[in-house]
Order: sequence, then structure tokens, then C-alpha cells
Amino acid sequence: MASSAGWDAPTYHESFLDNVESINAYHPGGYHPVRLGDRFSNGRYQIIHKLGSDLNTSNLACGLPVSDSYTLPQIYASFGAPQTETINRFDGGPVGVEAPPYAVQPLRSRFETDYRAPHIKIIDFGDASPLSQVTNRMDSQVDVRNCAPEAFFHDPIGLPADIWSYGCTVFNIFSDGHLFANDDADDPEKVLLDMVQALGILPSRWWQQWLGRDDYFWGDGTPGTFCTNYGDDWLSRCKLLLQRIQQGRSKQRSEQAIPFPPSQIQNLQALLSKTLKYLPSERATAEELSTMQGLGPTLKG
Repeated sequence: MASSAGWDAPTYHESFLDNVESINAYHPGGYHPVRLGDRFSNGRYQIIHKLGSDLNTSNLACGLPVSDSYTLPQIYASFGAPQTETINRFDGGPVGVEAPPYAVQPLRSRFETDYRAPHIKIIDFGDASPLSQVTNRMDSQVDVRNCAPEAFFHDPIGLPADIWSYGCTVFNIFSDGHLFANDDADDPEKVLLDMVQALGILPSRWWQQWLGRDDYFWGDGTPGTFCTNYGDDWLSRCKLLLQRIQQGRSKQRSEQAIPFPPSQIQNLQALLSKTLKYLPSERATAEELSTMQGLGPTLKG
């Protein structure tokens, strides 16, 4: 029912679970409801858990050679059973067929180091489109921590934004932590603050548009009392990013973290420097990234 203000009032209470999609996006023409236990492709695939809606580590699946021999109880024993929350309507009525009866919190468990060479697959293309149909848009469905800077200033979002998200995702994979706002998933100000501290001052136009900058930086752009200066040039900043990655690996694996070989450090530094450019026109293309030296051997560590 439309309200007197001219907008559609929400039908459902939103979920309190972490990282759950908007329940009110389930409507005719919106999200399609999928339930635990649903089967697809004549029973070939069964929904047993929930992963996650953009290019990040939640949407990278590992195809394990032994997974077909796992029973459902064994899978849940290894990765945890799904945590659900019943969906309720504001008017107290029954949930319609356009929405699922419950929300599911995404899987958080990570694979143990026994799985040395999994088959990596990108999943969940709900927000994707063929290259021939790609057009710039003004909104982003990406986790705010992986959003390209243009998304924060209402600039058109195109393919270069995916390149930025890719760089953030690579950092996340290697360090076991987000590059920006690791503990503040829903705080755009924290993302921008971390972005500037890690990569330097934003381009002039964006810098002037960022109303919150005076809370963290002096008038000349130097870090204020509560900010950290990560270096005056890209090389020094990148070295510190690599240190953060190694610290994350050490935290994740205690004393068993495997140091980066020099060649892998150079490859990772080159990738970050080509993907994490503020201006979309300066970022590498997907074709250029595909010709870079691989990082695979380090992933196995």
C-alpha cells in the first residue's frame, strides 16, 4: 500500500542477522526467494547454506574434490549450521510466496589449510550483466568496504569499479581482513577515512565534496590527531599494505604463517598499485590484469 508521501511503505520487518539482504527487496520483480533444502537442475544442486551479492570473498567458492562424499551433518559439523530468523510482516499477516519464510545469515567459516589446491569459482551473478549491456549507473550493490571511491560521490559507476573491488578482494584473501573499515561494515565515513590514510588524499573534486574530512584532517590535508599517516608516496604506502597482509596471515595462522617469496611480493605490489587508483581511468583493465604474473603459489601457502 502506498503511503501519503508517495512511497511504498515496507511490508516486512528487516532481519537482525549480520550481512542479510533487505527483506523488502522480495517482491514481484525483485529478489527471488530461495529456501534451505531447495533443489535445482533436476535435483543436481541442493541449497544447504548461504554464501553472499557482489565480488568479495563471500562470493568465491571452493570446489573441494571430496565434497560429494560429505553428508549434510558432516558439512554442518565442519562449517556450522545455518542461522535463521523468521520473517514477519508489519501488518501481522502471513508471508506471501514472493518472500522466504526466514532470513539466513551468510556462512562465515573459512576452509582449513588442508585444502591446498581448491578449484576457485565466482558465484552469485545476481547483480551482473553481459559486457555488451554494461552501462554506467549511479548506485552500487557492493559491500561498502569494497566500493570504489566514485560510488561515495555519486559519480557514474562502470567497469573500473569492479577492478577496484577486485583489488580489495585480493587484499582480503591474502590478509584475512578488509583493506578499509575492517570492523565497521556499514560506515562509509570510516571507509573513506581508511582509504585516505592508506592511499593518500582524494582527487581535489572529491576531497572538497567530502564534508566529513575536517573531522579527521587539518586544512592542508595532513592527518589530524586521530589519524595515521601511512606514507608520502605509493611505494611507502604499498609496503605498509604488504606488512598488514603479513600481519593478518600471522594472526590467522598463529606462528605458521608462510612468508611471501620476493617474487610474490613484487606481483602483489604491482596488482595493488594497478587496481587501487582513485581515478577510474587510471585503473588497469581486466585484460591487463589477466596478463600479470600470477599469485597462485602464495594462495597455496
